[in-house]
Amino acid sequence: MLYQVRLDLRLPGKDFSVTRRSGETPLDAVQGAFDAAERRLRTSKGRRATAWRPREEPLHGRVTEVYPTAGYGFLESPDGKRIYFDERSVLHDGFGRLEPGIVVRYAEEEGAEGPQASTVEV
Repeated sequence: MLYQVRLDLRLPGKDFSVTRRSGETPLDAVQGAFDAAERRLRTSKGRRATAWRPREEPLHGRVTEVYPTAGYGFLESPDGKRIYFDERSVLHDGFGRLEPGIVVRYAEEEGAEGPQASTVEV
């Protein structure tokens, strides 16, 4: 008697199935299906590896202005760009510790009115 095993796999951007009809025991059939799935994943991983990009390092900037009662401030990037941030973007409740001159790490994104820091870490 042959056993049939089907595995459905989901990867970001791709779904595929592996079906195997083999094995004298259910365990042999399951093992064969997983071996075939591993080969498919390795092939798929090899193709995806070419699209991989290294993670960007966080930027460093200097706080230039802080408005504690209003809950926002500005920092200056290494290339002299003025970047807005608000207290919600400062990690670990660090907004109260900010003052002009402090160097912070930040992630930049384009806001409605220009560059802004999506996260700021003291």
